[in-house]
Amino acid sequence: MRNKKICVDVTCVLTVIFAAAFETATRAHATPMSNARFTTPHHDLAAREMHVWSTPLTAAFPSVEHLATCLSHEEQERAARVRDSATRVRFITVRVALRHILATYLQRDPHTLDLHVEPRGKPVIDAAHGVHFSLSHARDIALLAFARTLIGVDVEHTREVRQLELIARRVMHADTCDALEQLPAHRRGEAFIHAWTQREAHVKALGGGLFHTADTVPFAPVDESDMGTIRHVHDRAGDALWSVAHFRPDAGSVAAIVARGDMHALRFLLWSPEHGEPQ
Repeated sequence: MRNKKICVDVTCVLTVIFAAAFETATRAHATPMSNARFTTPHHDLAAREMHVWSTPLTAAFPSVEHLATCLSHEEQERAARVRDSATRVRFITVRVALRHILATYLQRDPHTLDLHVEPRGKPVIDAAHGVHFSLSHARDIALLAFARTLIGVDVEHTREVRQLELIARRVMHADTCDALEQLPAHRRGEAFIHAWTQREAHVKALGGGLFHTADTVPFAPVDESDMGTIRHVHDRAGDALWSVAHFRPDAGSVAAIVARGDMHALRFLLWSPEHGEPQ
């Protein structure tokens, strides 16, 4: 496929490669992902890799609307119904980014991709392609995660959460709630956000919603040294292996990615509508 049909900017890539040994991993570099540099486009999605693409969501990119020609008729209608221009730009940016990134993996034109929603609410592309994806956004950043297995991603801005113990008891496993309550009071707020992003990422990987998807992936409190490190954990039923990683997309947010299976690489890439071209 010609590069002009891909419309992907990969000038910023941070790669974290993990060794094959179950417990051996190379920890992520302390540099924020937005400051890393890599100049060669990366279009391959290996079987044991997780890719996380970030894209800015800002009205400073009004030209993104001319990229909407790659969207489906339904997506364009949804965008047209959004009256607020900033919200419309965000919607278009995420959808265009999704189609263009998928196009790099599948070697297809973005507008030919058949995206639909499963009955459990999970957005998917034809399973025959072997690519799974997940979307999340918070304020001015969106994350798009891709793998050859079930995958989910969630990003949240760090903030004070009121009644976090009550919220945790409603949607998280008792073991997670106990772990949060055992932490010193000054650590509970951020630990809760980490637990929440992991819970949401797992739900997105499976589909079904917080109140309909059991919290089966164990959570362990996260500190700075854990950022970018893949942990391999068995679900509470003991019959499925999951790969979990927590990271910071920027200084004001945290995120988690959860994928089914033994994943050994986590790669971060940047997509920006400034570098897209109309189809």
